[in-house]
Order: sequence, then structure tokens, then C-alpha cells
Amino acid sequence: MYKKMGLLMLMFGLLFALAACGGGGDSEAPADDAAETENADSPEAGEASLVAAGEEAYQKSCISCHGGNLEGGAGPALTDLTLSKEEIIEVIKNGRGTMPGGLAPGNEEAIAEYLLSQQ
Repeated sequence: MYKKMGLLMLMFGLLFALAACGGGGDSEAPADDAAETENADSPEAGEASLVAAGEEAYQKSCISCHGGNLEGGAGPALTDLTLSKEEIIEVIKNGRGTMPGGLAPGNEEAIAEYLLSQQ
């Protein structure tokens, strides 16, 4: 009985730890990405750069819960989003449900652009 309870507690602890994992990314990267976006020659190049930066930030901060193909896992799938860009940014900043907020500081807009580009 106690073995099962201990195993169950271990599983929930592991699930919680994975869900709380954020990207331990380099704090210098967002400034570099923003500078590249500002120096873009055209709006399309700027948007492409922002989407690329968002994909990189997603890989660092979101993939462990939402999956490599946005298929979900510990977190919900992100393949059929109905949220606006502003709503996505709000969720990334403040969290929702079991997702904590603040996992990708400075990269919220880029991640939102990346997610919308994948719809």
C-alpha cells in the first residue's frame, strides 16, 4: 500500500517538475533578436525573423510541455488555437491553468507569432 502511494507521489512530483520547467535560456538572446528585427529591410523579413526567434524561444521554454510539433503532452496541444496574438501573449506572460506565467520573458510576442504561423 505504501509502495503504491510513494510511487504515485513520485509520479506527480515528476509531472509537476516537468510542467514547471522553463527555458534556462540565455538572457542576452532576446536583445539580439530584437535588434535583428529592427534592422530588417522589409516587413516580411521582420516578421520572418520574429517567427524564427519565436520558434527558438518555443524550443527553449515550451517544448517540454507542448511538444515538438505542438501536439501537446503535459500541456495542451497548440495546433488549433483560436486565441488572438494579444491573448496568446497574455497567457505566456501570466499563465493559465497549471501553466505558470513568465516562462519566456521578453519572447512573448515572438512565440505568439510563431504559434500563429503554425496554424
